[in-house]
Amino acid sequence: MGIHDLHLVLGHYFRKYVPEMSWKKTLAVAVPLWAVGYAVTALWFWMAMPKDFPVEGPIDIAVRMETSWQFYLMHMFFLIFFHQIVSGWGLSTPVHILVTAVLTFTVSSVISRLISMIPGGKYIVG
Repeated sequence: MGIHDLHLVLGHYFRKYVPEMSWKKTLAVAVPLWAVGYAVTALWFWMAMPKDFPVEGPIDIAVRMETSWQFYLMHMFFLIFFHQIVSGWGLSTPVHILVTAVLTFTVSSVISRLISMIPGGKYIVG
């Protein structure tokens, strides 16, 4: 079972078996969990970050750092694909990031919308 499956199982468990809680109780649980999640993510990111500045190298390091988080989100499937395509275009780093982001966002949005139109699609894309 991967982390992606864990999110699905936890969401189902909370929806079905955990009664509604007051705001005070919700915050008492959510804030510490958020702090732990933030700390883990920040630590992982910091460990992957190069320690020599300025960073001399291709944009691949940014892609590697973001994909190290292993979130199961649709845009991650397209980010690396478009990064590899745009890499051959000889663009400057800021333009490369912008073009890759626009292509990734556009394709992810269109596919998400198409999935939401099929019966039961709301259970896939939310």
